[in-house]
Amino acid sequence: MRQGKAITHIFHDEDDHGWQFHYPGAKTTSDLMIVALKEIYFHDPTVIEVADLLPGWKAVRSNVGAPWKREKNEPDSPQSTLSQS
Repeated sequence: MRQGKAITHIFHDEDDHGWQFHYPGAKTTSDLMIVALKEIYFHDPTVIEVADLLPGWKAVRSNVGAPWKREKNEPDSPQSTLSQS
């Protein structure tokens, strides 16, 4: 959001039903933000295409303009490349 990076990964958390929107590449805790869903939509209106994503699922795409691919988010796999710093 801060640098206008493309959203390529969306997670709908199974435990608390929260949403996560990620750009590609490594991230640190300083990259975390809490934003209103309408801000996410203004940044990338295509997120509406996966608004019905079930909790515990994720949507991924290779780049902006590519179709979203839905898949079950496996509990053992990390949801992001977020690292502690």
